[in-house]
Amino acid sequence: MALLLAAALAAWLAPARPARAEEGSELLRPLAVDLRRLYPDLARRWDAAELGRFARARDGFRPVSGFLAVPDAPRAELPARASGVESIRRGSVTVRRRLVGAKPAAAVAEAGLLRYRGAYDRTETLFVAGEGAAEPMFLMAGPGSPSTIASAVSVEGGRLRSGRDGGLVVRDARGAAALRLPAPVVTDARGRQRKGTWSLRGGRKGDYTVVLSFDPSGLAYPLLVQ
Repeated sequence: MALLLAAALAAWLAPARPARAEEGSELLRPLAVDLRRLYPDLARRWDAAELGRFARARDGFRPVSGFLAVPDAPRAELPARASGVESIRRGSVTVRRRLVGAKPAAAVAEAGLLRYRGAYDRTETLFVAGEGAAEPMFLMAGPGSPSTIASAVSVEGGRLRSGRDGGLVVRDARGAAALRLPAPVVTDARGRQRKGTWSLRGGRKGDYTVVLSFDPSGLAYPLLVQ
């Protein structure tokens, strides 16, 4: 999902003083620019947002990259509401994911960002457009935001396993890695990073519960969890 943006925009998008912790994501306008200012070390993610877009799909949105399609890239479809089901397919493997306890916040396409404001208390879910973009990020505005988020995941044509690097991997029927989800990382408004964890349980008939958790103590809000 990481792509380069023209250097001519660098001065306009130069990092500014981070928003105060209590301001929260509700006051970030426009979001893509404020994300750059808050999290300049993640510039490549915001480059992708400048180059991609989200197009309407049957029941939601699909990411569209500004570059040539990559053969055998994952194909994602994201729901119209945060409480809906996200699906991603690659080859013979299909993964569906639903955020447990998410509110029915409507998706808003903002250039190459798809955002669900208020998916959880003081939290919005974000996706960045790109080839097969299907890794949610969570922008958490303040101490009332959750520090654990559970997902109900179903896998067809493969199985979900924990990876040695702390991430998750979906393997197809032959045992080859079809999809990967990296270990979660939390970045605060001062640029400090902290690792989070995935916990995985279930697996009968391809159904799993995946829980993202992290320790927010000592970090400056807003937090970006990816």
